[in-house]
Amino acid sequence: MIRSIAIAAGLAVGLCSTAASAEEAYFRTPSKNISCAYSDDDGKPEVRCDIRSFTPTSGSRPADCELDWGDAFAIGARDAVGSIICHGDTVISDQPKTLGYGNVWKGNGITCMSQETGLTCTNRKGHGFSLSRKKQGIF
Repeated sequence: MIRSIAIAAGLAVGLCSTAASAEEAYFRTPSKNISCAYSDDDGKPEVRCDIRSFTPTSGSRPADCELDWGDAFAIGARDAVGSIICHGDTVISDQPKTLGYGNVWKGNGITCMSQETGLTCTNRKGHGFSLSRKKQGIF
């Protein structure tokens, strides 16, 4: 538990506020395979996580998505289900703090748990996503 508090405190240092009252934080798994970005733009907290190396298990690309799909997932604090993002950007970076295995990151109604088997992010309603090399899914 002390490790969780230390990680959360370290990530809190990475939070920044701007005139638009937005907060941001970034973290990644120890394997560096999953990177996440948290933002709270005007009271709409959300975590997005991108995965580098994986066996796709989340179905087919939607017909209306002409960009990358299947490697970026998100959950908002008030969402009824996690989402797979059609995107042309990434949050993967070598700069974020590492969220060690067995540790938890928390931010405004969203919790992410890092484990050797992957990363799971959920909101207070129990909705979110799970990511690992072998399986990705939303719930």
